[in-house]
Amino acid sequence: MKTLFSKKHLALWMLAAAALTVVIALVVASPWASKSPDSLEKVTEKTGVANRSTAAPLKEYQVPGVAGKQASTRVSALLGVFITLAVALAIGALASWLGRRHRGANTLTPATAPADGRGPSDEA
Repeated sequence: MKTLFSKKHLALWMLAAAALTVVIALVVASPWASKSPDSLEKVTEKTGVANRSTAAPLKEYQVPGVAGKQASTRVSALLGVFITLAVALAIGALASWLGRRHRGANTLTPATAPADGRGPSDEA
């Protein structure tokens, strides 16, 4: 537990605290976001796509079962942040795993290393 809170991890904790602060600020401010449609909504309204019946997980940023429009918008914002974070972390973990796997395939193992202990860069 001591190593988790060591100076080595201070930058990570500061980044996590900053990210949490931004998330809280965005969730608190989300009900006062612009009521004007964004670019994608404008295009769908112009082309008539907006009038079609479409299934959306959080249509109009409202969560079923949450009383109050502002509370529902805040819960919707939190869900969006956590889903985005989970997808980003999953992509990062996959990239890291693939990188380690690729790097591991290119390194010499003790069984394939030269007997004299010289590596590929030691050759003259």
